[in-house]
Amino acid sequence: MILLRAVDQMKPIRVSILLSFFLLQIPCNAATIVKTDSDEPAPQLQFIPDYSTTSGGSQAVVQQSALIKALSSKLDNPSQASLSRILKKTDHVRVLAGGEYNGKPLSKNVLLDSHSQATIAELKQALLIDEDPESLGRDMCYGDPTLELMSGKKVLAVLGFHHGRSIRWDKSWKFDANLQDGARLVEWFASNGIEGPKQAQEHEIKERRRGVADLQKWMMSMPDCLRPYIGEMLSPSMADILIFLPEPSPADELREDSRNRTHDSPRQKQLMAVLDESYKDQHDKVLALLQWYASGTGQWTGFPTYEELPAELLLGVPTKQIIEGLDAKDVSEPELEGAARFFASPTFRNIKPHDLTLLDSKLKKRLLEHCMKSSDEDKRKRAENAFGKASLMQSADNRAD
Repeated sequence: MILLRAVDQMKPIRVSILLSFFLLQIPCNAATIVKTDSDEPAPQLQFIPDYSTTSGGSQAVVQQSALIKALSSKLDNPSQASLSRILKKTDHVRVLAGGEYNGKPLSKNVLLDSHSQATIAELKQALLIDEDPESLGRDMCYGDPTLELMSGKKVLAVLGFHHGRSIRWDKSWKFDANLQDGARLVEWFASNGIEGPKQAQEHEIKERRRGVADLQKWMMSMPDCLRPYIGEMLSPSMADILIFLPEPSPADELREDSRNRTHDSPRQKQLMAVLDESYKDQHDKVLALLQWYASGTGQWTGFPTYEELPAELLLGVPTKQIIEGLDAKDVSEPELEGAARFFASPTFRNIKPHDLTLLDSKLKKRLLEHCMKSSDEDKRKRAENAFGKASLMQSADNRAD
């Protein structure tokens, strides 16, 4: 999941250029553009999480051209009045699986077809929207499921349901509208036998709880001397929400991100100075950072980006010094895990592309054996690429030179 807030006031800029920049910079499942009227300065951008599931969650299909078209249109902002006019005429409602595009359902699979006055009355109560301009946005998926509001056999409006909290009316509204009570519509679907949105909502709650537990584990593994600086290490958006890299980790993104934020930045220099003050033995400092890097989700891809912070600090340590630390001490399994993850990471390869040859064959075999015990296939493959036969031959050639 990804959350990005651009809150600084900027000069007006073409929506297409602004959108393209953020799409290129940040791989994401869903994006919300929070934008004031065209005469207002500085659109605000928010990238929000998408909890997609095959059983009813919004299918995260990026629609860059459709988003640009919508934001450039002369359609109105969402209003309760415009929706209520349609709801007043509605005496027939259908729910279709999947999302909608350009005001048309993408599926012909009808999940509900009802003329019940009671059912429609309950739906109307669930379709109360938030008209606050600050809540306006548009995410980059098709939604799931789709509502058809009808009068007899005539379709009056097609509404896509998004992320358990908003609806899209493509033919009438420029932006998606947040519901006053998204859970109420989720329950309406469930009471009519459509469980997908509720399952997606339950999945979201489960993922958030898991994410909080991972973050707590990561913070518990942090060197004590760095705890007072947690606010400086985590950006405001990272403190608000867990930010996950998509699978697989994009090497180019990591390279550029690390170049901007590693050992040359003022923040990293400050944190390294704190570590140097607290750890008189440099080997102990190295092992503490390696253990920290091993904590959190335990994954080498698909992990929260805050887990890269120990790697940023390790990049400020000469590779030979890290190797010396591993050789000079009795190394624990978490410390070995952190070393394997660091040396096998795209970040290390891109910032220090030749330093992997500094690891001798004994250390590579040790790291490889550790990783081969893992049930994580991705981790084993990355370890094989970094420390396997081809890498061992490079170490042998390096010694021969």
